[in-house]
Amino acid sequence: KNLYFNYPLYLKNGERGQTPFTPAVATLIMLNDRLKRIEESGGIKAQNEIMRKRAEYFRKKISSLPFKMFVAGENASNCVTALRPKNPDVNAHKIFEILKDEYRIWICPNGGEYAEKVFRVGHIGSIKKSEIDRLLKALKQVATKNITNISGGGYK
Repeated sequence: KNLYFNYPLYLKNGERGQTPFTPAVATLIMLNDRLKRIEESGGIKAQNEIMRKRAEYFRKKISSLPFKMFVAGENASNCVTALRPKNPDVNAHKIFEILKDEYRIWICPNGGEYAEKVFRVGHIGSIKKSEIDRLLKALKQVATKNITNISGGGYK
C-alpha cells in the first residue's frame, strides 16, 4: 500500500468533501486554468492538431540543417522532436548549453548514454511561430561552430 495513491482513503475523505492530505493548491489552480483554456480553444483534439502543425513546421525547416531526427516517420511524437547532429563528433549537450547561455533559448538536453548525442525540442505549450523561427536561426548559427565531443571543453 502506498500513501499518495491510496484511492480508498481518497474516496472515504471525498464523502466529506475533503482530501486526505493537503493538495498542491497552486498546481491544481494552474491545472484548472490550463484545462479551461484547452476547452475554450476547441478541446484536446484542437490542441493535438496545433502541436502536430508545430512539429511538422519545425521538422520541415530543420531538414536543411546538419541534424537528423532520432525518431522519424509515423513513430515521431508531435510533442517533441529528438535530434542528433549528423556529425557524430558534434556534442549535442554543448548545443543545449550554447542555446541556453548565448541565445537564452531553452531546449531539452538528454541524459544517460545519449547526453552528448541527442537533444530535444518541445512543441507543447504557448509556443509562437516567431519563437520557432528564432530557434531555427540560432541552430543555423550554432551549426557553423565546431562543437566537438571533448568533455568539459567549449568549442574546439
